[in-house]
Amino acid sequence: PHLEKPLTAALALGTGYRTAAKKHVPAVLAALDSPFAVVRHHALWVLAQSPLTAAQRRDFLTRLAALNSDPSPLVRRAAAQVLRQTGES
Repeated sequence: PHLEKPLTAALALGTGYRTAAKKHVPAVLAALDSPFAVVRHHALWVLAQSPLTAAQRRDFLTRLAALNSDPSPLVRRAAAQVLRQTGES
């Protein structure tokens, strides 16, 4: 928790989000369940930019829709933005 503010700044939009290699996508999908908002936030942006299989995309979109009810406003805003970008909102 004490690292949330510095991590949020370090992982903010425009700081160079990465894409996940195919072998890392399951771990990044699992990060959407992290107890830390900054990790969920970062994971959803990484997944939004990563090549996903059809099954992974369905899983991501399902999880993304659920993140619209996330306790963190940071995550809710990002989830809504990603949903708009994907045309799924």
